[in-house]
Amino acid sequence: MEVGLLIHKKLTILIPCRLNSRRLPGKALLKIGNNRLIGLVYKNTLKSTESLPVTSSIFVCTDSDEIINYLKSENIPYLKTSSNPKNGTERIAEALTQNKIKSDYIIDVQGDEPFVNSEILNLVYLNLSNNFDKPFDNSGIILPHQIISKEDANNISVVKMAIDSESKVRYLSRSLIPFNHKEEKSTIGRLVFMKHLSVIGFTNKALEKYSNLGQTYLESLEDIELLRALENDIPIFSPKSYSETFSIDTESDYLKAIKLVQEQNN
Repeated sequence: MEVGLLIHKKLTILIPCRLNSRRLPGKALLKIGNNRLIGLVYKNTLKSTESLPVTSSIFVCTDSDEIINYLKSENIPYLKTSSNPKNGTERIAEALTQNKIKSDYIIDVQGDEPFVNSEILNLVYLNLSNNFDKPFDNSGIILPHQIISKEDANNISVVKMAIDSESKVRYLSRSLIPFNHKEEKSTIGRLVFMKHLSVIGFTNKALEKYSNLGQTYLESLEDIELLRALENDIPIFSPKSYSETFSIDTESDYLKAIKLVQEQNN
């Protein structure tokens, strides 16, 4: 899609997507029910915007011609990017810049998050607008979480977080955090594991700042893109989501998604 003039939006929702995936090759075009994965993400995102208190535009952002051909066949809006972005955050930043789209707030719905819903989108947008009322001056990110079991927390595909009493994210890791070193009984009852969800809100300034930073040591080590923000003092806040959702990272996630869609359609 070509955008010739500078367009200003209150909210833009972008779905970064690539064809090559290390753990599940070609997953964006895998079939789930009557849709491809990326099509299901878009349709559920579009449906979820109906309850937002602000209008928004939604685009899939990709460098893949194969994905673009599918998007065209389904009349799904898209922005083509280069193959340079190292992660989804870089991809959406490039898409906005190349197409001269300015937004107060940007929500990144990852292209492997097919069960995005209105609760999560509202949670992210309301926290963005309430915490950062001057998005072009304030740098901040909203990264919602859900509580998970210790068994799920032990999965390195699941990114966990540690937050403080004001819901500010202090660290993100694939390792088990927090770790109960002494295994004290008084601690076990309060031990909570939090998984970060793949629906992420940015102020304009936060996304701009992130995109101008180079990859950091911890980001590269853990393969978690938002560690770049933490390592450069971009604040991330994490409200709790009560929705049951999951991203498709592995073959077992894919089979789980197929089963869930079948159950929803019956």
